[in-house]
Amino acid sequence: PAPHPEPQPIFRCIQEAGGVDDAEMYRVFNMGVGFCAIVPHDPGVVAAVTATVREHGTEVYELGRVVQDERGRIFLPERGLVGEGDAFTAA
Repeated sequence: PAPHPEPQPIFRCIQEAGGVDDAEMYRVFNMGVGFCAIVPHDPGVVAAVTATVREHGTEVYELGRVVQDERGRIFLPERGLVGEGDAFTAA
């Protein structure tokens, strides 16, 4: 899969114009990730899903992995953020 998608330019424009930090941008806008499919972390399955999505002319990204976390946190290591509840904070 390709590296993580960069947010659409409109999000950077909003961020810069409003002086909004990454944590707030991800909390409010989810930075443009509109659809996610969760599949088993098996190289064969990931490759098959990736190929099928690309065959239909759509970009595909591996955004992360689901891990057991009793607090239900979301980790965005590339941005240095951890999401919990309805907020993101610095990791």
